[in-house]
Amino acid sequence: MMFKIFILSLLCNVLIFTNTITQTVHDIQNLIPETEASRFANSFLFNTACPTENEKHRTIVENFLTKSYWSQERADTDTDHLTISQITVLNDLVHTSACSTFNDLYQEALTEDNGLGEHAYSTTYYKVGTFYFVAISIRQSDTPGVVSMGLSYLHIYNDSKELIEAYVF
Repeated sequence: MMFKIFILSLLCNVLIFTNTITQTVHDIQNLIPETEASRFANSFLFNTACPTENEKHRTIVENFLTKSYWSQERADTDTDHLTISQITVLNDLVHTSACSTFNDLYQEALTEDNGLGEHAYSTTYYKVGTFYFVAISIRQSDTPGVVSMGLSYLHIYNDSKELIEAYVF
């Protein structure tokens, strides 16, 4: 029991050092078999870790904010005043709560397999002004000769993380 309390305490302290979270959990899991502590660690990491940025997603958000073919959608979502200089990629240090909320909402996109044992989608969360943007696209396979094709998605949320609009293209 003391060992489990120690492990849980260690996991809480590790939050401060987000760059070492993954390695620490891996080390802990190597020390103990699958237990409540290791299941908690996996769940905690999944629920709070922000996905890394994908350049395609930045382009999608920048295009939404600047291209004339998105002007009606910007007006409809009251985002026509936003600029590309306001784009911030959500990160684990500053946006833990938002990442946790979006990870719960987009769990399927974050975990779906493409049939080759690889992630099917790439996802990035952004804050632009007081709005959140979630960009999702098909992830290209690492398998030589395999080409992935599909739709991209852009979802816009207000500051309370309530969905304003979702676009598919």
